[in-house]
Amino acid sequence: MDVKIIPEKLSGSLDAVSSKSDAHRTIIASALCDTSTDIYINNISEDISATLRCVKAFGGDYKINDGFITVYPFKKTSFATADCGESGTTARFILPVAACFCENFTLYGSGRLPKRPFTELVREMRNAGCEITSEHLPITCKGTLDTKKEFFLEGNVSSQYISGLLFAIAAKGNEGKITLTSQLESEGYVDMTVKTLEKFGITVVKGQGFYKVCEGKLKSPGKVFVEGDWSSAAFWYVAEFLGSNIKLSGLDKTSLQRDSKIASYLPLPDEVDAKDIPDIVPILCVAAAGMNKTTKFINTKRLKIKESDRAKTTCELINDLGGCAVYDDNTITILGKGFLKGGEVNSYNDHRIAMSAAVASTICDSEVIIKDAYCVKKSYPSFYEHFKKLGGNIADV
Repeated sequence: MDVKIIPEKLSGSLDAVSSKSDAHRTIIASALCDTSTDIYINNISEDISATLRCVKAFGGDYKINDGFITVYPFKKTSFATADCGESGTTARFILPVAACFCENFTLYGSGRLPKRPFTELVREMRNAGCEITSEHLPITCKGTLDTKKEFFLEGNVSSQYISGLLFAIAAKGNEGKITLTSQLESEGYVDMTVKTLEKFGITVVKGQGFYKVCEGKLKSPGKVFVEGDWSSAAFWYVAEFLGSNIKLSGLDKTSLQRDSKIASYLPLPDEVDAKDIPDIVPILCVAAAGMNKTTKFINTKRLKIKESDRAKTTCELINDLGGCAVYDDNTITILGKGFLKGGEVNSYNDHRIAMSAAVASTICDSEVIIKDAYCVKKSYPSFYEHFKKLGGNIADV
């Protein structure tokens, strides 16, 4: 379904939605314990639902109550199939974890996820005793992952591979090591995984170019609160930067989420390194379009393998609304005019493109139509409800 937005500045207060990144990690860790865990969360998106589905597929279970989810542990199974939906995080976490206690399983996915390769993770799992049919979903895995083997991973491909293997080593309870063969990008996301494991009783030693998981069993803390989501909050921070008046609560300024640095990016410098903040590049490009200067985003190569080719679709978003944006293999350049005209934007089923377009409407001269607008359910199902709460003039078309 499409939506139409009549340009208005936004005003009001919001409680931050729960972090998708923190929720994925907390659910996986909870399922690796011997007893159940109550997880307090206010934002169950499609991606979080995918992780919960996988918990159930591998013998665990969950119950959703008012404001929290109770997660019950995985069980050893001989065969399983699991649908990861469009959640890359779910797939990359669950693939090595499931290989610790399920002898034969298949992971499926939808949207662009089957086109996104798992090459490096599959290589290391094969080296550790697994028979894996493909480097793309659907993936069938046979055998048991030997987590006592040292794993070698490139640090500049996907931090989620590292996190997935950290969970897998912890699942087995033995000591294990991951060595990085190149500089780590998105380090904050691995740090979040380490913090989650420590919350569940597992010690992880972080050294120069390696992570070592110490021997031990995960223990449920009983109750866990998922922290507020800085990636979602970034949309409201940019809206305020562009002239709206929004007050956010429920965010931890000491959070390990890399996107917690959103405030430090505004106003934008002439050059922004996108290496560690791929999720907020689209909305930062909207901020750049609202400034009277040229802004260059570097190290954008990884944006190509997101829910859309995000370098291309971000530039298309800006240009379709009357701005000026260009990109190449590893950069995006925004020639800011201080305003946008309005027009029609194709979300390409990318939640962050749709939400960025909605915020962009606040500096447009005429209406904005967002095609396939409800893809926001992937990460932030209540986004348009919150947009309306802040005074946004939005309607389905």
